[in-house]
This record gives sequence, structure tokens and C-alpha cells, in this order.
Amino acid sequence: MCFNRYAEKASRKRKLINDAVKNRATVVRKMSFKLGLDRVQEVLVLALMLVLVFAVFYSNIELTYKIGIAVLVFSIIFLTGMASQAAKQEAEKRRF
Repeated sequence: MCFNRYAEKASRKRKLINDAVKNRATVVRKMSFKLGLDRVQEVLVLALMLVLVFAVFYSNIELTYKIGIAVLVFSIIFLTGMASQAAKQEAEKRRF
């Protein structure tokens, strides 16, 4: 009886260690803005932000156009993050 309890405890401990190792591998590999995007998507979002900075600060266009560009860029970034999170939730739902 004592051995069985020890075996169960060791099994739970082993499972926790394996889960931690699996989670650590995904966390270490991922450096992001915590938007839940892939690396390619994050690069595209950074490029879009760069375009926004140049369009708003370094261009000689009217203020209304600058505001329109800013709203468009931020809405695209927001929708990209939402779509990525929805895809991750769908994949997690399929897994279980």
C-alpha cells in the first residue's frame, strides 16, 4: 500500500515535470508582443507600424488622411490579433 502511494506521487510529479518542460519549450521559443501571432504575422505588423510612422510623421498630407491611415492600421492590427486568437482557440477546442 505504501509503495502504491509512492508510485502515484512519483507519477504525478513526473507528469508535472513533463508538462513544465513542454510548456517551457513553447515559451522560450516565442518572443512576441503577446498578441498571439506567428513570427511572419508579427513581422508584417511591425512593417505596418513602420508605414504608419512614416505616413503620419514624415509625410506632407492632410490631417484627415493621417487620421484615416492611423485608424486603418490599428484596426488591421487589432483584427489580426483577434483572428489569431480565434484560430488558436479553435485548434485547442479540436484537440479536446
